[in-house]
Amino acid sequence: MKVSGSSAALQVLTGSFFGKFINLVALALVTPHLGPSGFGQLVVVGIIVGIFNIVIDIGFENYYIYRTKITGPERTSAEDIETIEHIVFTLRFYSNLILFTAQIVASFALTGILFDSPVDTYLRILSLNYLFAIPGRINEIRFKKRMQFKVVAQSKVLGDLIGATAKVILVFSGLGLVGWAIGIVAGGAVNTLYLARRGGYKPKLINIPVRWRKEVFWFARHSWFSGVGIYLNNQVGNILLKAYMPLTNIGYLQFGYSYTVEIQSGILASQLHVMLPYYSNFQHDRPRVSKAINQLIELSLLVMGGPAIIGAVYAEELVIFLFGEVWRSAIPIVQIYCCYVVLRILVSPCLSILSALGKMKETTFITYSNLILGALASLFVLVFTKSIIWYAVAFAATGLATEYVKALLGLKLLKIAPTSLFLDVKMNLISLAILSCAAMTLQYFYQPEGIMGLAFSFGLLLAILFGIQFYLNRKVFVYLFEKLKISTSFLSVKNK
Repeated sequence: MKVSGSSAALQVLTGSFFGKFINLVALALVTPHLGPSGFGQLVVVGIIVGIFNIVIDIGFENYYIYRTKITGPERTSAEDIETIEHIVFTLRFYSNLILFTAQIVASFALTGILFDSPVDTYLRILSLNYLFAIPGRINEIRFKKRMQFKVVAQSKVLGDLIGATAKVILVFSGLGLVGWAIGIVAGGAVNTLYLARRGGYKPKLINIPVRWRKEVFWFARHSWFSGVGIYLNNQVGNILLKAYMPLTNIGYLQFGYSYTVEIQSGILASQLHVMLPYYSNFQHDRPRVSKAINQLIELSLLVMGGPAIIGAVYAEELVIFLFGEVWRSAIPIVQIYCCYVVLRILVSPCLSILSALGKMKETTFITYSNLILGALASLFVLVFTKSIIWYAVAFAATGLATEYVKALLGLKLLKIAPTSLFLDVKMNLISLAILSCAAMTLQYFYQPEGIMGLAFSFGLLLAILFGIQFYLNRKVFVYLFEKLKISTSFLSVKNK
Protein backbone atom coordinates (compact mmCIF):
# COMPACT_ATOMS: atom_id res chain seq x y z
CA MET A 1 0.00 0.00 0.00
CA LYS A 2 1.83 3.09 -1.25
CA VAL A 3 0.43 5.94 0.78
CA SER A 4 2.14 9.17 1.71
CA GLY A 5 1.39 10.55 5.16
CA SER A 6 1.72 14.10 3.87
CA SER A 7 -0.66 13.36 0.96
CA ALA A 8 -3.29 11.96 3.30
CA ALA A 9 -2.74 14.82 5.74
CA LEU A 10 -3.07 17.40 2.99
CA GLN A 11 -6.35 15.90 1.79
CA VAL A 12 -7.80 15.97 5.28
CA LEU A 13 -6.39 19.40 6.12
CA THR A 14 -7.87 20.83 2.92
CA GLY A 15 -11.27 19.37 3.75
CA SER A 16 -10.99 20.56 7.34
CA PHE A 17 -10.08 24.11 6.31
CA PHE A 18 -12.99 24.32 3.90
CA GLY A 19 -15.35 22.88 6.50
CA LYS A 20 -14.09 25.11 9.29
CA PHE A 21 -14.22 28.18 7.04
CA ILE A 22 -17.82 27.41 6.12
CA ASN A 23 -18.79 26.90 9.78
CA LEU A 24 -16.84 29.99 10.83
CA VAL A 25 -18.76 32.14 8.35
CA ALA A 26 -22.04 30.65 9.58
CA LEU A 27 -21.08 31.27 13.23
CA ALA A 28 -20.04 34.86 12.46
CA LEU A 29 -23.36 35.53 10.74
CA VAL A 30 -25.49 34.22 13.60
CA THR A 31 -23.37 35.55 16.52
CA PRO A 32 -25.36 38.82 16.78
CA HIS A 33 -28.57 36.77 16.97
CA LEU A 34 -27.26 34.45 19.71
CA GLY A 35 -25.43 36.97 21.93
CA PRO A 36 -23.36 36.10 25.03
CA SER A 37 -26.27 34.25 26.68
CA GLY A 38 -26.80 32.14 23.56
CA PHE A 39 -23.16 31.07 23.62
CA GLY A 40 -23.60 30.25 27.29
CA GLN A 41 -26.55 28.00 26.42
CA LEU A 42 -24.35 26.17 23.90
CA VAL A 43 -21.96 25.37 26.76
CA VAL A 44 -24.85 23.87 28.76
CA VAL A 45 -25.87 21.76 25.75
CA GLY A 46 -22.27 20.57 25.35
CA ILE A 47 -22.19 19.38 28.96
CA ILE A 48 -25.42 17.39 28.64
CA VAL A 49 -24.67 15.85 25.23
CA GLY A 50 -21.15 15.02 26.33
CA ILE A 51 -22.43 13.01 29.30
CA PHE A 52 -24.45 10.69 27.06
CA ASN A 53 -21.68 10.38 24.50
CA ILE A 54 -19.06 9.37 27.01
CA VAL A 55 -21.21 7.10 29.19
CA ILE A 56 -22.46 5.01 26.26
CA ASP A 57 -20.20 5.71 23.27
CA ILE A 58 -17.16 3.49 23.82
CA GLY A 59 -15.41 4.38 20.56
CA PHE A 60 -15.28 0.88 19.08
CA GLU A 61 -13.96 2.25 15.79
CA ASN A 62 -10.57 2.81 17.42
CA TYR A 63 -10.44 -0.93 18.13
CA TYR A 64 -10.77 -1.55 14.39
CA ILE A 65 -7.82 0.80 13.72
CA TYR A 66 -5.70 -0.88 16.38
CA ARG A 67 -6.60 -4.52 15.69
CA THR A 68 -6.52 -4.74 11.90
CA LYS A 69 -3.20 -4.74 10.02
CA ILE A 70 -3.45 -4.32 6.27
CA THR A 71 0.29 -3.95 5.62
CA GLY A 72 3.50 -5.39 6.98
CA PRO A 73 4.46 -8.89 8.12
CA GLU A 74 1.51 -9.28 10.55
CA ARG A 75 -1.24 -8.55 8.03
CA THR A 76 -4.73 -9.48 9.24
CA SER A 77 -6.63 -12.00 7.12
CA ALA A 78 -9.56 -10.80 5.01
CA GLU A 79 -11.93 -13.06 6.99
CA ASP A 80 -10.84 -11.57 10.33
CA ILE A 81 -11.11 -8.02 8.97
CA GLU A 82 -14.69 -8.70 7.85
CA THR A 83 -15.56 -10.17 11.27
CA ILE A 84 -14.09 -7.16 13.09
CA GLU A 85 -16.08 -4.82 10.84
CA HIS A 86 -19.32 -6.62 11.68
CA ILE A 87 -18.46 -6.53 15.41
CA VAL A 88 -17.81 -2.78 15.28
CA PHE A 89 -21.01 -2.11 13.32
CA THR A 90 -23.10 -4.22 15.72
CA LEU A 91 -21.73 -2.43 18.78
CA ARG A 92 -22.20 0.96 17.12
CA PHE A 93 -25.80 0.09 16.18
CA TYR A 94 -26.88 -0.80 19.71
CA SER A 95 -24.90 1.91 21.49
CA ASN A 96 -26.35 4.64 19.25
CA LEU A 97 -29.88 3.38 19.80
CA ILE A 98 -29.30 3.62 23.54
CA LEU A 99 -27.80 7.11 23.13
CA PHE A 100 -30.82 8.27 21.12
CA THR A 101 -33.27 6.94 23.69
CA ALA A 102 -31.35 8.27 26.70
CA GLN A 103 -31.09 11.79 25.30
CA ILE A 104 -34.77 11.93 24.40
CA VAL A 105 -35.76 10.80 27.91
CA ALA A 106 -33.35 13.26 29.55
CA SER A 107 -34.64 16.17 27.47
CA PHE A 108 -38.04 15.69 29.12
CA ALA A 109 -37.01 14.49 32.59
CA LEU A 110 -34.36 17.16 33.31
CA THR A 111 -36.24 20.19 31.97
CA GLY A 112 -36.58 22.72 34.77
CA ILE A 113 -33.87 20.96 36.82
CA LEU A 114 -30.65 21.32 34.81
CA PHE A 115 -31.92 23.42 31.90
CA ASP A 116 -34.93 25.18 30.42
CA SER A 117 -36.31 25.86 26.96
CA PRO A 118 -34.97 26.00 24.25
CA VAL A 119 -32.20 23.66 25.45
CA ASP A 120 -34.68 20.79 25.88
CA THR A 121 -35.86 21.05 22.26
CA TYR A 122 -32.25 21.40 21.09
CA LEU A 123 -31.37 18.09 22.78
CA ARG A 124 -34.33 16.25 21.23
CA ILE A 125 -33.45 17.38 17.73
CA LEU A 126 -29.76 16.66 18.21
CA SER A 127 -30.52 13.09 19.31
CA LEU A 128 -31.39 12.27 15.68
CA ASN A 129 -27.68 12.54 14.90
CA TYR A 130 -27.10 9.22 16.69
CA LEU A 131 -29.43 7.40 14.30
CA PHE A 132 -28.00 9.01 11.17
CA ALA A 133 -24.43 8.24 12.25
CA ILE A 134 -24.85 4.43 12.44
CA PRO A 135 -24.19 3.59 8.75
CA GLY A 136 -21.66 6.38 8.35
CA ARG A 137 -19.20 5.58 11.12
CA ILE A 138 -18.22 2.11 9.90
CA ASN A 139 -17.70 3.29 6.31
CA GLU A 140 -15.70 6.28 7.50
CA ILE A 141 -13.34 4.15 9.58
CA ARG A 142 -12.86 1.70 6.70
CA PHE A 143 -11.78 4.58 4.44
CA LYS A 144 -9.43 5.91 7.12
CA LYS A 145 -7.78 2.57 7.79
CA ARG A 146 -7.03 2.24 4.08
CA MET A 147 -5.73 5.83 4.02
CA GLN A 148 -8.46 6.85 1.54
CA PHE A 149 -9.05 10.25 3.08
CA LYS A 150 -10.26 12.03 -0.04
CA VAL A 151 -13.76 10.55 0.30
CA VAL A 152 -13.83 11.39 4.03
CA ALA A 153 -12.81 14.98 3.29
CA GLN A 154 -15.44 15.31 0.55
CA SER A 155 -18.20 14.02 2.83
CA LYS A 156 -17.12 16.43 5.58
CA VAL A 157 -17.12 19.48 3.30
CA LEU A 158 -20.48 18.56 1.76
CA GLY A 159 -22.05 17.99 5.18
CA ASP A 160 -20.59 21.23 6.56
CA LEU A 161 -21.85 23.20 3.57
CA ILE A 162 -25.42 21.89 3.86
CA GLY A 163 -25.40 22.16 7.66
CA ALA A 164 -24.00 25.70 7.76
CA THR A 165 -26.49 26.91 5.16
CA ALA A 166 -29.38 25.43 7.13
CA LYS A 167 -28.09 26.95 10.40
CA VAL A 168 -27.91 30.46 8.99
CA ILE A 169 -31.31 30.32 7.26
CA LEU A 170 -33.10 28.86 10.29
CA VAL A 171 -31.46 31.12 12.89
CA PHE A 172 -32.25 34.19 10.79
CA SER A 173 -35.84 32.97 10.47
CA GLY A 174 -36.15 33.29 14.26
CA LEU A 175 -35.63 29.71 15.43
CA GLY A 176 -32.44 30.55 17.36
CA LEU A 177 -30.76 27.55 19.00
CA VAL A 178 -33.41 25.20 17.61
CA GLY A 179 -32.49 26.27 14.08
CA TRP A 180 -28.83 25.71 14.91
CA ALA A 181 -29.64 22.15 16.05
CA ILE A 182 -31.60 21.37 12.89
CA GLY A 183 -28.64 22.56 10.82
CA ILE A 184 -26.28 20.24 12.72
CA VAL A 185 -28.56 17.26 12.10
CA ALA A 186 -28.97 18.13 8.40
CA GLY A 187 -25.20 18.34 7.92
CA GLY A 188 -24.63 15.06 9.75
CA ALA A 189 -27.25 13.27 7.66
CA VAL A 190 -25.68 14.43 4.38
CA ASN A 191 -22.23 13.41 5.59
CA THR A 192 -23.46 9.91 6.51
CA LEU A 193 -25.40 9.40 3.28
CA TYR A 194 -22.33 10.30 1.21
CA LEU A 195 -20.07 7.92 3.15
CA ALA A 196 -22.61 5.08 2.99
CA ARG A 197 -23.06 5.57 -0.75
CA ARG A 198 -19.32 5.63 -1.48
CA GLY A 199 -18.40 2.94 1.03
CA GLY A 200 -18.47 -0.76 0.30
CA TYR A 201 -19.58 -2.07 3.66
CA LYS A 202 -22.73 -4.21 3.77
CA PRO A 203 -24.37 -3.84 7.21
CA LYS A 204 -24.71 -7.03 9.25
CA LEU A 205 -25.62 -7.52 12.90
CA ILE A 206 -23.86 -10.50 14.50
CA ASN A 207 -23.28 -12.15 17.86
CA ILE A 208 -19.70 -11.40 18.86
CA PRO A 209 -17.67 -14.63 18.46
CA VAL A 210 -16.32 -16.01 21.72
CA ARG A 211 -12.68 -15.69 20.68
CA TRP A 212 -13.10 -11.94 20.13
CA ARG A 213 -15.12 -11.01 23.20
CA LYS A 214 -12.35 -10.74 25.77
CA GLU A 215 -10.12 -8.61 23.56
CA VAL A 216 -12.94 -6.36 22.33
CA PHE A 217 -14.25 -5.60 25.80
CA TRP A 218 -10.73 -5.21 27.26
CA PHE A 219 -10.10 -2.50 24.69
CA ALA A 220 -13.58 -1.04 25.24
CA ARG A 221 -13.04 -0.86 29.01
CA HIS A 222 -9.80 1.12 28.73
CA SER A 223 -11.21 3.21 25.91
CA TRP A 224 -14.24 4.03 28.05
CA PHE A 225 -12.14 5.06 31.06
CA SER A 226 -9.98 7.20 28.82
CA GLY A 227 -13.09 8.69 27.19
CA VAL A 228 -14.61 9.56 30.55
CA GLY A 229 -11.40 11.33 31.43
CA ILE A 230 -11.42 13.24 28.14
CA TYR A 231 -15.04 14.29 28.72
CA LEU A 232 -14.27 15.46 32.23
CA ASN A 233 -11.19 17.29 30.95
CA ASN A 234 -13.33 19.08 28.40
CA GLN A 235 -16.35 19.75 30.61
CA VAL A 236 -15.29 19.93 34.26
CA GLY A 237 -14.21 23.52 33.68
CA ASN A 238 -17.58 24.35 32.14
CA ILE A 239 -19.38 22.68 35.05
CA LEU A 240 -17.35 24.78 37.52
CA LEU A 241 -17.95 27.89 35.42
CA LYS A 242 -21.69 27.32 35.54
CA ALA A 243 -21.47 27.12 39.34
CA TYR A 244 -19.32 30.23 39.84
CA MET A 245 -19.93 32.50 36.84
CA PRO A 246 -22.98 34.18 35.27
CA LEU A 247 -24.07 32.85 31.87
CA THR A 248 -22.77 35.99 30.13
CA ASN A 249 -19.18 35.42 31.31
CA ILE A 250 -19.41 31.79 30.21
CA GLY A 251 -20.55 33.12 26.84
CA TYR A 252 -17.41 35.29 26.54
CA LEU A 253 -15.21 32.28 27.19
CA GLN A 254 -17.16 30.14 24.71
CA PHE A 255 -16.93 32.94 22.13
CA GLY A 256 -13.14 33.07 22.43
CA TYR A 257 -12.92 29.28 22.34
CA SER A 258 -15.22 28.95 19.32
CA TYR A 259 -13.19 31.33 17.14
CA THR A 260 -9.75 29.95 18.07
CA VAL A 261 -9.27 26.61 19.85
CA GLU A 262 -12.42 24.98 18.48
CA ILE A 263 -11.39 25.75 14.90
CA GLN A 264 -7.93 24.30 15.47
CA SER A 265 -9.33 21.35 17.41
CA GLY A 266 -11.48 20.42 14.42
CA ILE A 267 -8.44 20.53 12.17
CA LEU A 268 -6.40 18.72 14.82
CA ALA A 269 -9.04 15.98 15.03
CA SER A 270 -8.64 15.52 11.28
CA GLN A 271 -4.87 15.26 11.71
CA LEU A 272 -5.32 12.63 14.40
CA HIS A 273 -7.67 10.68 12.13
CA VAL A 274 -4.91 10.64 9.51
CA MET A 275 -2.06 9.78 11.83
CA LEU A 276 -3.89 7.13 13.90
CA PRO A 277 -4.04 4.57 11.06
CA TYR A 278 -0.71 5.82 9.72
CA TYR A 279 1.10 5.03 12.98
CA SER A 280 -0.73 1.71 13.19
CA ASN A 281 0.16 0.74 9.61
CA PHE A 282 3.76 1.99 9.46
CA GLN A 283 5.05 1.85 13.05
CA HIS A 284 7.75 -0.54 11.81
CA ASP A 285 9.11 2.14 9.41
CA ARG A 286 10.55 4.79 11.75
CA PRO A 287 12.14 7.09 9.09
CA ARG A 288 8.87 7.21 7.17
CA VAL A 289 6.85 8.09 10.27
CA SER A 290 9.37 10.73 11.37
CA LYS A 291 9.26 12.39 7.94
CA ALA A 292 5.46 12.43 7.95
CA ILE A 293 5.36 14.06 11.41
CA ASN A 294 7.91 16.67 10.35
CA GLN A 295 6.02 17.58 7.18
CA LEU A 296 2.71 17.84 9.03
CA ILE A 297 4.20 20.16 11.67
CA GLU A 298 5.72 22.36 8.98
CA LEU A 299 2.46 22.57 7.04
CA SER A 300 0.49 23.33 10.21
CA LEU A 301 2.90 26.06 11.32
CA LEU A 302 2.72 27.66 7.89
CA VAL A 303 -1.05 27.48 7.49
CA MET A 304 -2.31 27.86 11.08
CA GLY A 305 0.58 29.50 12.94
CA GLY A 306 0.61 32.76 10.95
CA PRO A 307 -3.15 33.48 11.16
CA ALA A 308 -3.13 32.64 14.90
CA ILE A 309 -0.33 35.14 15.59
CA ILE A 310 -2.05 37.84 13.53
CA GLY A 311 -5.29 37.07 15.36
CA ALA A 312 -3.57 37.51 18.74
CA VAL A 313 -2.07 40.88 17.80
CA TYR A 314 -5.18 42.24 16.06
CA ALA A 315 -7.80 40.64 18.31
CA GLU A 316 -9.30 43.96 19.39
CA GLU A 317 -9.67 45.30 15.86
CA LEU A 318 -11.17 42.05 14.58
CA VAL A 319 -13.63 41.46 17.41
CA ILE A 320 -14.94 45.04 17.52
CA PHE A 321 -15.17 45.38 13.74
CA LEU A 322 -16.89 42.03 13.15
CA PHE A 323 -19.08 41.65 16.23
CA GLY A 324 -19.32 44.99 18.02
CA GLU A 325 -18.58 46.42 21.47
CA VAL A 326 -20.75 43.83 23.24
CA TRP A 327 -17.89 41.33 22.83
CA ARG A 328 -15.05 43.57 24.09
CA SER A 329 -14.69 41.50 27.28
CA ALA A 330 -13.83 38.47 25.12
CA ILE A 331 -10.77 40.11 23.48
CA PRO A 332 -8.13 38.95 26.02
CA ILE A 333 -9.65 35.45 25.87
CA VAL A 334 -9.17 35.40 22.10
CA GLN A 335 -5.53 36.52 22.50
CA ILE A 336 -4.72 33.84 25.10
CA TYR A 337 -6.31 31.08 23.04
CA CYS A 338 -4.51 32.21 19.87
CA CYS A 339 -1.17 31.76 21.67
CA TYR A 340 -2.35 28.35 22.88
CA VAL A 341 -3.16 27.36 19.30
CA VAL A 342 0.38 28.18 18.10
CA LEU A 343 2.12 26.26 20.89
CA ARG A 344 0.09 23.07 20.50
CA ILE A 345 0.87 22.83 16.76
CA LEU A 346 4.35 21.53 17.60
CA VAL A 347 3.02 18.32 19.15
CA SER A 348 -0.43 17.91 17.58
CA PRO A 349 0.59 15.23 15.02
CA CYS A 350 2.02 13.08 17.84
CA LEU A 351 -1.05 12.95 20.09
CA SER A 352 -2.50 9.77 18.55
CA ILE A 353 0.67 7.65 18.81
CA LEU A 354 -0.29 5.99 22.10
CA SER A 355 -3.77 5.03 20.86
CA ALA A 356 -2.38 3.69 17.57
CA LEU A 357 0.04 1.48 19.48
CA GLY A 358 -2.72 0.20 21.77
CA LYS A 359 -1.25 1.89 24.88
CA MET A 360 -4.64 2.50 26.48
CA LYS A 361 -3.41 2.37 30.09
CA GLU A 362 -0.85 5.10 29.45
CA THR A 363 -3.42 7.20 27.62
CA THR A 364 -5.88 6.83 30.49
CA PHE A 365 -3.27 7.75 33.10
CA ILE A 366 -2.24 10.92 31.25
CA THR A 367 -5.87 11.89 30.68
CA TYR A 368 -6.80 11.59 34.35
CA SER A 369 -3.62 13.38 35.44
CA ASN A 370 -4.67 16.29 33.25
CA LEU A 371 -8.18 16.10 34.68
CA ILE A 372 -6.93 16.46 38.26
CA LEU A 373 -4.46 19.19 37.37
CA GLY A 374 -6.99 21.11 35.28
CA ALA A 375 -9.77 20.83 37.86
CA LEU A 376 -7.53 22.07 40.68
CA ALA A 377 -6.23 24.97 38.59
CA SER A 378 -9.75 25.96 37.45
CA LEU A 379 -11.20 25.73 40.95
CA PHE A 380 -8.37 27.82 42.40
CA VAL A 381 -8.85 30.52 39.76
CA LEU A 382 -12.64 30.62 40.08
CA VAL A 383 -12.66 30.67 43.89
CA PHE A 384 -9.83 33.14 44.50
CA THR A 385 -9.83 35.40 41.43
CA LYS A 386 -13.23 34.91 39.72
CA SER A 387 -11.48 36.04 36.53
CA ILE A 388 -12.33 34.61 33.13
CA ILE A 389 -8.91 35.76 31.89
CA TRP A 390 -7.01 33.71 34.48
CA TYR A 391 -9.36 30.81 33.82
CA ALA A 392 -8.34 30.90 30.14
CA VAL A 393 -4.65 30.96 31.16
CA ALA A 394 -5.16 27.94 33.46
CA PHE A 395 -7.01 26.05 30.71
CA ALA A 396 -4.25 26.67 28.16
CA ALA A 397 -1.37 25.90 30.55
CA THR A 398 -2.76 22.58 31.81
CA GLY A 399 -3.77 21.52 28.31
CA LEU A 400 -0.31 22.21 26.90
CA ALA A 401 1.43 20.38 29.74
CA THR A 402 -0.60 17.22 29.16
CA GLU A 403 -0.33 17.30 25.37
CA TYR A 404 3.45 17.72 25.46
CA VAL A 405 3.83 14.80 27.89
CA LYS A 406 1.56 12.60 25.78
CA ALA A 407 3.42 13.46 22.59
CA LEU A 408 6.88 12.96 24.09
CA LEU A 409 5.93 9.54 25.49
CA GLY A 410 4.58 8.48 22.09
CA LEU A 411 7.77 9.59 20.34
CA LYS A 412 9.82 7.67 22.88
CA LEU A 413 7.88 4.47 22.11
CA LEU A 414 8.52 4.97 18.39
CA LYS A 415 12.20 5.68 19.20
CA ILE A 416 12.08 9.09 17.52
CA ALA A 417 14.13 11.83 19.16
CA PRO A 418 11.90 14.90 19.89
CA THR A 419 14.89 17.23 19.49
CA SER A 420 15.33 16.11 15.89
CA LEU A 421 11.74 17.10 15.07
CA PHE A 422 12.06 20.51 16.71
CA LEU A 423 15.41 21.18 15.00
CA ASP A 424 13.87 20.26 11.66
CA VAL A 425 11.19 22.95 12.04
CA LYS A 426 13.44 25.64 13.56
CA MET A 427 13.23 27.77 10.41
CA ASN A 428 9.45 27.73 10.62
CA LEU A 429 9.66 28.92 14.23
CA ILE A 430 12.07 31.69 13.25
CA SER A 431 9.61 32.78 10.54
CA LEU A 432 6.79 33.01 13.09
CA ALA A 433 8.99 34.93 15.53
CA ILE A 434 9.80 37.49 12.82
CA LEU A 435 6.10 37.68 11.92
CA SER A 436 5.22 38.41 15.56
CA CYS A 437 7.67 41.31 15.69
CA ALA A 438 6.43 42.64 12.34
CA ALA A 439 2.78 42.42 13.43
CA MET A 440 3.35 44.28 16.70
CA THR A 441 5.46 46.93 14.96
CA LEU A 442 2.88 47.47 12.21
CA GLN A 443 0.06 47.72 14.74
CA TYR A 444 2.01 50.30 16.76
CA PHE A 445 2.64 52.59 13.78
CA TYR A 446 -0.49 51.93 11.74
CA GLN A 447 -4.02 51.65 13.14
CA PRO A 448 -6.25 49.97 10.50
CA GLU A 449 -9.69 51.45 9.96
CA GLY A 450 -12.49 49.51 8.31
CA ILE A 451 -12.29 46.43 6.18
CA MET A 452 -9.74 47.89 3.74
CA GLY A 453 -7.33 48.79 6.55
CA LEU A 454 -7.59 45.32 8.08
CA ALA A 455 -7.21 43.67 4.68
CA PHE A 456 -4.07 45.70 3.96
CA SER A 457 -2.51 44.84 7.34
CA PHE A 458 -3.30 41.13 7.10
CA GLY A 459 -2.22 40.90 3.46
CA LEU A 460 1.10 42.60 4.21
CA LEU A 461 1.79 40.38 7.22
CA LEU A 462 0.95 37.17 5.37
CA ALA A 463 3.19 38.27 2.50
CA ILE A 464 5.99 38.81 5.04
CA LEU A 465 5.39 35.35 6.52
CA PHE A 466 5.41 33.52 3.19
CA GLY A 467 8.38 35.53 1.96
CA ILE A 468 10.48 34.75 5.02
CA GLN A 469 9.38 31.12 4.97
CA PHE A 470 10.25 30.81 1.29
CA TYR A 471 13.71 32.27 1.90
CA LEU A 472 14.55 30.28 5.06
CA ASN A 473 12.90 26.92 4.39
CA ARG A 474 11.47 26.57 0.91
CA LYS A 475 11.23 22.77 1.07
CA VAL A 476 7.77 23.07 2.63
CA PHE A 477 6.61 24.84 -0.55
CA VAL A 478 8.23 22.17 -2.71
CA TYR A 479 6.34 19.21 -1.26
CA LEU A 480 3.16 21.28 -0.76
CA PHE A 481 3.13 22.20 -4.45
CA GLU A 482 3.98 18.63 -5.42
CA LYS A 483 0.98 17.31 -3.50
CA LEU A 484 -1.21 19.97 -5.12
CA LYS A 485 0.17 18.96 -8.56
CA ILE A 486 1.65 22.43 -9.12
CA SER A 487 4.90 22.78 -11.05
CA THR A 488 7.92 23.27 -8.80
CA SER A 489 10.41 24.00 -11.57
CA PHE A 490 10.83 27.60 -10.39
CA LEU A 491 11.72 26.47 -6.86
CA SER A 492 15.16 25.48 -5.75
CA VAL A 493 14.78 22.21 -3.85
CA LYS A 494 17.89 22.92 -1.86
CA ASN A 495 16.96 22.44 1.77
CA LYS A 496 18.47 25.38 3.55
